Amino acid sequence: MLGSIAEAEDIVQEGFIRWHQADRSQVRSAEAFLVRTISRLCLDHLKSARVRRETYVGSWLPEPIFDPSEEETDSDITLTLMMALER
Repeated sequence: MLGSIAEAEDIVQEGFIRWHQADRSQVRSAEAFLVRTISRLCLDHLKSARVRRETYVGSWLPEPIFDPSEEETDSDITLTLMMALER
């Protein structure tokens, strides 16, 4: 649902914390409580401003063109810079 294992793990941990803080005498079904809690946490995360800000809407950078005939110099960092920007 989130598209990232790390984000999913964070949501499950938050759900686990809420499960331990919940008054279990008021919970009729543990499964329903956990499914609803995790689902709502996921939806809230996807609606958050942070996720929308991190989504890149522009076009990706062009692939660097490697020309073996050109002599590389120490000051030429174009390929390295393009690879860093892509990451």
